[in-house]
Amino acid sequence: CFGDESNSYLGDGRAVSGVPGSVKNLSSRTSATAGDYHSCSVGSGGDVHCWGKNDAGQLGAGDLVTPRSEPNSISSFSASDVSAGNGYTCAVSSGNVYCWGELQGFPSLGIDEYTTLSNTTAEITSATHYSTDIEHGCALISGGTLKCWGYGGNGQLGIASYGKSSSSPESVIGITNTTQVSTQGQTTCSLLDNGTVMCWGANEAGGLGIGSTTRKYTPVSVSGISTATQISFGRSYQVFCAVLSGGSIK
Repeated sequence: CFGDESNSYLGDGRAVSGVPGSVKNLSSRTSATAGDYHSCSVGSGGDVHCWGKNDAGQLGAGDLVTPRSEPNSISSFSASDVSAGNGYTCAVSSGNVYCWGELQGFPSLGIDEYTTLSNTTAEITSATHYSTDIEHGCALISGGTLKCWGYGGNGQLGIASYGKSSSSPESVIGITNTTQVSTQGQTTCSLLDNGTVMCWGANEAGGLGIGSTTRKYTPVSVSGISTATQISFGRSYQVFCAVLSGGSIK
């Protein structure tokens, strides 16, 4: 990791650094995620480690104060995927979505103030991937469908022809063959199994990639992408990138 270490964000004990450094005491990792001020990783055996700021219990360490400059192992918990948000963390374990930390003001995601590890919703039993940000989250369901819930005022849930919010998971309209989902702020994008990408939600900065800044309440195809293999939003507002099959990036 590299960047700002002011909240032990890098996990290697350094101050601000523009040079990559190895996170301490971790090996055989299969994925990593960076939230606003904390990071987490899943190991090949399903172990979950988090480090960084911990003012809301987002590290799953059992306290709400002490930041961790080195990875903290979440006891008695195994996961296949983890997503770090703003003061909270969610993970997929045996098809269920579990979260911990604080999402004050948006309990519709299943996280009240200072929640410890808990099953977010019993309605999700076959999730393979989960992406979360500040106000909403989306779960990729086995078979390629997508379910989202939380705040949807700008259409980021993709569940209706208007800005509908939902306290429980609802299927995204027209998505039946997705392989990856990425959320950021009030926008969501999905990578389909044919290499195309669809996005929906807020679009003030053109983050939907449709050649305009018009908000979209249901999924629309991103222009000029037909061979994507991976997608990702940046933490800054509506910056989106896709890796293409030939190795280039758009």
